[in-house]
Amino acid sequence: MDLNVCPACGAWSDDFVVADEEAVLACPGCGHRRPFVRLPLFALTGASGAGKSAVGTILVGRLRQVVVLEQDL
Repeated sequence: MDLNVCPACGAWSDDFVVADEEAVLACPGCGHRRPFVRLPLFALTGASGAGKSAVGTILVGRLRQVVVLEQDL
């Protein structure tokens, strides 16, 4: 799901806001509201050869929604 695209009207905007002190995003165009989900963040660190890539591969296979950011590239 793209956080910048409203699923109701299809409008793209950088102005989605958390509305009324609730954990929802509100579309500035049509007012459609949807839950704002804050997913956990995992940062794997360690020395060379410690197994970071192996653990990362296992986590990716077990998590439903995941984004992998390579910092060595």
